[in-house]
Amino acid sequence: ERLDESGYRDAGVRPQPAGRIPATLTHFARASARRLLPSQMEIDQALGEYLSEPKTLVSFSPPAAPLSERRFLVAAARRGLRLDAGTRLLYDRHGFYVNGETQRCASGSKTLREIADRRALAGQALQALRPGAESSRLLYDWYRAGWLHLPD
Repeated sequence: ERLDESGYRDAGVRPQPAGRIPATLTHFARASARRLLPSQMEIDQALGEYLSEPKTLVSFSPPAAPLSERRFLVAAARRGLRLDAGTRLLYDRHGFYVNGETQRCASGSKTLREIADRRALAGQALQALRPGAESSRLLYDWYRAGWLHLPD
């Protein structure tokens, strides 16, 4: 069977969180890519990176004068965070995929899953973030890249 004749179809897939990669799509990609990539994890990572790649004309605007990590976390706990309209943040059991990049994060993954699913978080959900923590550092890096913003 040729790959183009066995295209992915998601009919009958139950609704799920917005940021979660559907298991049916993952299974289809694994079956299609087994000949190209040696491990299942590499297949899953390639799929996550591909699906999170921003559209062609998307550009990001980093803050002109970014806050320090500590000030950023204080502001996020007060004002919340929202993903940039062009940001694609997805996750699976291996990690997070943001704008075509793989990010592994063991600590704080619940917070990152929530922002992927909701595209924004209120300050209350961010009060546990601490400077230097893995998830705090990722969020700060994404803020500095213009991939997420502090709401006005």
